[in-house]
Amino acid sequence: MLKLGLSVAWLTASVLLGADVFEGWTTGSPRPELQPQFVTLRRGGPHGEPVLIIRIGSQAGKDGWWVKEFPVAGGQWYRFRVYRHLRNVPRSVGAALIQLDWLDANGRAPRAGEDEPRTEYPSAEASVSPRWTEISGVYRAPEGAVKARVRLRLRWIPNAEVQWASPKLEPADSVRPRLVRLAAVHFRPRGGKTIEDNCRLFVPFIEEAARQRADLVVLPEYALSQGLPGDVAARSQPLPGPATRFFQELAARYDMYIVVTLLERAGPLVYNTAALVGPEGYLGRYRKVCLPREEYDAGIAAGNEYPVFRTRFGTVGIMICWDLQFPQIAWRLARAGAEVIACPIAGGNPQLAAARAIENQVYLVTSTYNTRPNWMVTGIWDPTGQLVASTDKWGSVLVHEVDLNRRILWWWIGDLKSRIPYEAPAGW
Repeated sequence: MLKLGLSVAWLTASVLLGADVFEGWTTGSPRPELQPQFVTLRRGGPHGEPVLIIRIGSQAGKDGWWVKEFPVAGGQWYRFRVYRHLRNVPRSVGAALIQLDWLDANGRAPRAGEDEPRTEYPSAEASVSPRWTEISGVYRAPEGAVKARVRLRLRWIPNAEVQWASPKLEPADSVRPRLVRLAAVHFRPRGGKTIEDNCRLFVPFIEEAARQRADLVVLPEYALSQGLPGDVAARSQPLPGPATRFFQELAARYDMYIVVTLLERAGPLVYNTAALVGPEGYLGRYRKVCLPREEYDAGIAAGNEYPVFRTRFGTVGIMICWDLQFPQIAWRLARAGAEVIACPIAGGNPQLAAARAIENQVYLVTSTYNTRPNWMVTGIWDPTGQLVASTDKWGSVLVHEVDLNRRILWWWIGDLKSRIPYEAPAGW
């Protein structure tokens, strides 16, 4: 029924434009009464090129697109790109989107075994000017495909406008693997009297991770404050500070990134904090947002920011222990671009780790103190929710290689990661 409705839309709501400038682009809408306004400009793009415009008036719920079919060869790689300018479109709402569908000689999706190729959603962004953003995606045309149907779409938002310029689908090189070696330390420091003592206890684990060529190493929750005498204030330290400088030197020496965890002192406040250091120095910190009663009763303050950090291999987010209990933390990190989320955690439900990995299509790295059976482990979850590597050996380092460019296609769903920005609750 969905395919039939879409086919009717092509026939009832399409208007052929002059092919001299706009190269056969037509318009469409799910139903005639939902059709927005379509406008063309001969000039106006970021380089003075023609522009395809969709405007929605004051009525909410309008929905329409520009559409064109491009010839393709099955098995060939292609890159689609277009320039986009938004007006009155909140970025947290997936209202302006690109949809690419593969078609066989009969105008249907070419089947592959029990399933068929699903819609692609190009979404990689690169700014080209203060007004214009390039949106792109690289894909392999499935066997049997002879055309790619591209829709440049705007929907739902009253008084919104999108401008599209220079849409192109061109042959491209295949996507290369982006291999990253993720590591987690399974160790509970004991016997230290100071933060400096605990820093030294972790040196052998950093050295072992380096021997295994780790790119990112995650320490357990408040590792440098763990087991020390005194209250939370006595076991805290400003950031950046001596502890982060200690690990910055190790990160530079071994060309890696390290998630350093401790109680952070900031004036009268103390936070449960994880800092990221790398070869380039101190990248920043994450302060635990969701505090259990044990922490706020001890006088620990809650954070309220969700930073992500760009590294040489990709984008890293951090959450801490009880943050895992609530979906909003990982969600906000992933929406900000996190591909890997480090989760230092005293203990917790491993099913939640799997859920966060699936619902955000990220890799999740946990480092825990837990000893209970069927509870949290030191491990790595992939975007399918599988625990792909783990260890329960105390005093060990887990290292596992993943491919951040690995594309996961779910049965019936297709590429879930590409659909999330356009189908999840708006502005959550």
